[in-house]
Amino acid sequence: MKKYDKLCYIHLLCDICTVLARLMTLLFERADIDLSSVQPQLECTVVNIQRMKTGAGPFLSKVSSVAKKLGIVETNHDKSTNCEIQVD
Repeated sequence: MKKYDKLCYIHLLCDICTVLARLMTLLFERADIDLSSVQPQLECTVVNIQRMKTGAGPFLSKVSSVAKKLGIVETNHDKSTNCEIQVD
């Protein structure tokens, strides 16, 4: 893996999986699940993922330093996209 954009995607997926894993472990793995708590937890998860449209999560915010350690050079194309999420 020597492409900056792929490194960005992997870090973005780590951020999203962290949010989803939190939902799964805190809510659905409990034996005594309360159905009234499902909707608020889902809404919170959706809000956290939507925040990633405007700001980097903890993994994505470290892409530059990780790329530097791995010797991955950011190209002009990478600089123009800046690991931004493009949503239609």
